[in-house]
Amino acid sequence: MMTGVLETVTASKTPVADRQPVASWPKCAWLLLLVCGGVILWFTFKDISDPLLDRHSHRQTQTAISVYYMLSEGAWFPYITPVLGPPWSIPMEFPLYQWIVACVVKVTGMPLELGGRLVSLFFWGLTLFELFRALRHFVPEQTKRAVLILLVAAGPASIYWSRSFMIETCALYLAVAFGGQVLRAVKDGKATAWGWAILFGTLAALQKITTVFVAEALLGMILLGWLFQERSNPELRRQAMKRLGLFLLLGVWTLAVGLGWAAWADGVKERNVMAREIITTKALKEWNYGTMQQRLSGETWRHLMSNVTLGYTGQTPGLGYKLPLLLWLAAVLLTRRRLVQQGFLLIAFMAGPVVFMNLYHIHEYYYVANGYLLLLALGLAGVAAWEDKRVWMQRLAMVYLGLLVVGQCYAYPRYHSLLIAEVPNRQLVETDFRQMLDARLGSAETLMVYGRDWDPSVAFYGQRKAIIGPFNWSPTDERMQTLVGNLKPSERIGAMIVGGDLRKDAAFIQERILAYGLEETPQASYYGDVYFRKAEPASDK
Repeated sequence: MMTGVLETVTASKTPVADRQPVASWPKCAWLLLLVCGGVILWFTFKDISDPLLDRHSHRQTQTAISVYYMLSEGAWFPYITPVLGPPWSIPMEFPLYQWIVACVVKVTGMPLELGGRLVSLFFWGLTLFELFRALRHFVPEQTKRAVLILLVAAGPASIYWSRSFMIETCALYLAVAFGGQVLRAVKDGKATAWGWAILFGTLAALQKITTVFVAEALLGMILLGWLFQERSNPELRRQAMKRLGLFLLLGVWTLAVGLGWAAWADGVKERNVMAREIITTKALKEWNYGTMQQRLSGETWRHLMSNVTLGYTGQTPGLGYKLPLLLWLAAVLLTRRRLVQQGFLLIAFMAGPVVFMNLYHIHEYYYVANGYLLLLALGLAGVAAWEDKRVWMQRLAMVYLGLLVVGQCYAYPRYHSLLIAEVPNRQLVETDFRQMLDARLGSAETLMVYGRDWDPSVAFYGQRKAIIGPFNWSPTDERMQTLVGNLKPSERIGAMIVGGDLRKDAAFIQERILAYGLEETPQASYYGDVYFRKAEPASDK
């Protein structure tokens, strides 16, 4: 992506003609690349039709249920996420990804889950394409760029999260495209690129401000480095300062856009008594940024390193992630080339978890925003060795890069197994569950859910609106009375679902049975015990 500017910052001033020709890429290596590419595609599509009940299913089904109600009720904007009671609109991100998924599903008629996954993969493909294009400023040879892109694509976390039903790859594409346009403006002198940078930066900030932040951290270092390099030339220094100033204005603009969207979204959330307590910007401050104690905890950093090594450094039989890291260190020490470039990438990679510590600690998918930078840093060490005049170093580079790619593919099954113990059968989570609800409830009736805090999968697979907050407020609590009181007559509570340990709390259950007019005897389901509303007595004629 923006790494193209790094060439400007740190490139040697030795004429290209003075360099020794690089050894050609062996033909057998192309076979290896094709095989690894096929393996990546196999891993990507082999479970593409599974229910959205793998890792972080709450976030995937939260996104999916908004798309479902765009299609079923026309709730395009403000879109609704009916899991915290009325009013049902609790906007998080700008719904660009959701709109695209809804349009794809509406036009093609494909299943909603499949449509969401394929749109995510489409944006991941666009991201890789943008990276390949931008790297031409940094790594001119197409073969080397292809290897770097393959390394990024082969990361276990890259494979896993690119096929999820989430906004991550859409946000990443917009951030990468934003960086690519800044690169064109700075490196190629394309004035119109600043306009495109404004467009992509605006969309990126609306989609996910934490993702564009990582891109801007890298760009800021690159432009400062460019300014430092040209400090002795007054004309070039003025140009560098001008471009840095334009970039800073862009940064202020994207921040303003992100804050503006957050302020509007908070205003909408404030109308919901549960949302205002848990998902406004103020309520989520500590959740987003973490605490100083968390940053000083060794356990936090061990967990972060675990996510990094499992998701991005690759594995080798018997040595785990140690061999790739040792080879990277050896490549760095032997070549001492492109060190500043790798340093920029690693610092930008760390900027995400350092600033948004808790988000990266809890959610592995946040590494979609910065993981590619780590993989590019690892790959650039191999490219540096490949560019060495010594033939044995060039051969070593090919072995190193090949081991990295193969190690990533080798690591994916373990990464996948750690995130997904076993995806439940769709018959249980969707077909049987929905048939049970359809037999007793109207399509507009609401589910009251306990013991499955913030789990929109209940509402999504039940195709019902729900109240699934993390609070077990009593029916007599004023806030719960407000939520229930705001339900339309057609949205009355039709059933209560109780999961987890609360199924054994007889007093808790009895209080709600009496308050909501529910049957005493529950029916079993995948999500917990289901207590339906009592049948109303037939009226006398």
